[in-house]
Amino acid sequence: MKLSKSTASIAVLHLFVLLVSDAAINLKMLRDPRSIRLKQNIFQQRHTSAESCPPIDVAVLESQNLLKATAIAHHKVANCQNEDRCLMQHFFAGMCGGQYLDIGAHDGVQDSISHVFYASPELHWHGVNIELDPDNFDQLAKNRRYDLANIHAAVCSDQATVHYAHQQHSKTSGGIWEFTTETYRQQWWPNMTIFEAIPMQCTPLQRIIDQSVKCDNMHFDLMSLNLNGAEYSSLLGLNFEKVTFGVIVVRKNENDDVNRRVDELLRSKGYDRVNDIACDVGDSKVWYVDSEFNRLYNDLIVQHQNHHLRGS
Repeated sequence: MKLSKSTASIAVLHLFVLLVSDAAINLKMLRDPRSIRLKQNIFQQRHTSAESCPPIDVAVLESQNLLKATAIAHHKVANCQNEDRCLMQHFFAGMCGGQYLDIGAHDGVQDSISHVFYASPELHWHGVNIELDPDNFDQLAKNRRYDLANIHAAVCSDQATVHYAHQQHSKTSGGIWEFTTETYRQQWWPNMTIFEAIPMQCTPLQRIIDQSVKCDNMHFDLMSLNLNGAEYSSLLGLNFEKVTFGVIVVRKNENDDVNRRVDELLRSKGYDRVNDIACDVGDSKVWYVDSEFNRLYNDLIVQHQNHHLRGS
């Protein structure tokens, strides 16, 4: 049977709607300003695509307000960390063209662990950024317009309806109600109930990666996971056979049992916890490295006296 042009167009539209519905990703992600051509040209590999380059003096980066602690101080935000400085000096010194997966990316600048890697013209890193807060995402799409992908979505282990608590007075304190502790809710959302939170679909992390980078096997040199409680659920939604990492930085949960489960999961997937970081990075996050980190990166990274920090 031969379809008319109008009937065929309607059929294609219906197919598109079905595919988008099955993806269960917030449609605001379609406003992502990246080019489709760039998205499809990501290398398919299980090893880093980064290259060796002269190490950059962190003092220069600090003078340019590219480091996290400097940017936070510039915006007068408390509790600054030196995570990006630590990564630059002790993990990825002399390494350009790397890739990151920043989950809970905020606005891509303030309190961002990946900002310096993106913003420094000498480093040439790019990556995938995922952010749930709508205000943060609007700024993220502008601040990271040349990144591989900027995605507005809730991340979890299985497709499900969750409830998002929006914190208007703090851009970094919103989160999914179901994954936060009562202590956290009392501290940041004291007058809110689940009925006032916004119902929305959350999506398995692997599905988001598959649809955003279109790559069967992907290696990110850095993954930052900062979701105010949903970190463990997000990791459960990841296929570690398809996606690998050099360094993983995970925000600690207020529940020690959840932290234990995160640790057991990552160790079972071949990642070692780093227990002796000499950097002043605070204690709000836990760091892991690929058990084969030295083999993967020794030919790229300038060696430092703290070489042993890359595994424990």
